[in-house]
Amino acid sequence: MVKKKKLNDRDAEIRKLAEKKLRGRKTSVDKNDPAEVKKLLHELEVHQIELEMQNEELHVAQSALEDSAKKYFVLYNFAPIGYLTLSDIGTIDEANLIAADLFGVTRKQVIKRPITHFVVSEDQYVFYLHKNQLYETREKQQFEIRMKGKDGSIFWANVGLTLIENKDGRFADLVMITDCTERKRAESIIQKQMDQLQELNVTKNKFFRIIAHDLKHPFQGLMSLTAMIASGDEEFTKDDLLEIDKDLHKSASAIYKLLENLLEWAQMQSDSHSFTPEELKLSYIVLQNLDVLNQSILQKGITIINEVSETQYVYADKRMINSVLRNLLSNSVKFTSRGGSVTIRAKKTDNEMVEISVTDTGVGIPDNDVKRLFKIDEKVSSKGTEGETSTGLGLLLCKEFVEKHGGKIWVESKINNGSRFYFTTPEKNCYEKK
Repeated sequence: MVKKKKLNDRDAEIRKLAEKKLRGRKTSVDKNDPAEVKKLLHELEVHQIELEMQNEELHVAQSALEDSAKKYFVLYNFAPIGYLTLSDIGTIDEANLIAADLFGVTRKQVIKRPITHFVVSEDQYVFYLHKNQLYETREKQQFEIRMKGKDGSIFWANVGLTLIENKDGRFADLVMITDCTERKRAESIIQKQMDQLQELNVTKNKFFRIIAHDLKHPFQGLMSLTAMIASGDEEFTKDDLLEIDKDLHKSASAIYKLLENLLEWAQMQSDSHSFTPEELKLSYIVLQNLDVLNQSILQKGITIINEVSETQYVYADKRMINSVLRNLLSNSVKFTSRGGSVTIRAKKTDNEMVEISVTDTGVGIPDNDVKRLFKIDEKVSSKGTEGETSTGLGLLLCKEFVEKHGGKIWVESKINNGSRFYFTTPEKNCYEKK
């Protein structure tokens, strides 16, 4: 009744406007015509005006509808969101141009395809989990999954899933897709940076432990000896002074080696340690480092067996390989008792690498410590056979430097049966191939 009343009101309004327009027009009714003819002609003229007005309204409405359709077409197809409408069985009934572009296909190639065709198989369960949740709660679902295009390329998609009502009163799934690959990539970079910061924090703590524990001991010995001399309370013989001098030298050497390792480690972590590999004669590098350790070797009567061939070359950074050999040889001498031996060998492997080993007849390493030797967050240090100090930092440097060359480092050891450290480094220039 309300609808009919509104229509009648509109008809009356149109009638009133038509009568008004007719009064402003030249009429075809003759004043001499009979009354019935006059009335009929008047009604026909009014009705004609009404039809003209209704036709004009229809034209305006049609133009508005066309404008609305154009706007809808533009919004639907060129909005920065991919739209898909799914059937009951999960196939795509409708898709806008953006959705087709995201998948790298035409819109025709999207229609009638199952939605799972464009979802990475490992993430399909996530889609169906939220689809079920949508029908249970009737609430819009928002989630992220990996989707794929025609060429197999994968992108991260932020997906909105909601229900819409069709003309027949049934519900269908509306899927809204936006590419969030760049954001995910940025999040990955941020996470990587956070991991690096955490690792740097672990390194900082390692430094503090080393400084607090290992630097303190030689300084205490150094200060104790110098205080004893400075006090003047005792008279020292020549032999006493010689012994004190040896102890002072030992403490100073320990401090120097620790600071040297700390400096190299800090340079490595800050990336300021330039990596400049070159062809090097391995036997010469070994002899150089044995010469540095000569005093300790002679003092403990250790036999050095150098089996490195004169013709063996490596392609390595000179400073780094010197540091690796110096630390490994120093450890072997330190943990080998008087009269023991240290053997250095090198051999080619089948992948253009050289395997170098340093073997001693020393005290060996417990199994638990072997697993922890090359870990930054583990503290493994012990004194040598004659009280020599160890920071545990030298082996971490070795690991960093060896891996910088694309090699690896490992150890075999048994308590009271010595240790054998291995590491590999390129024999020839292999970096240009990478």
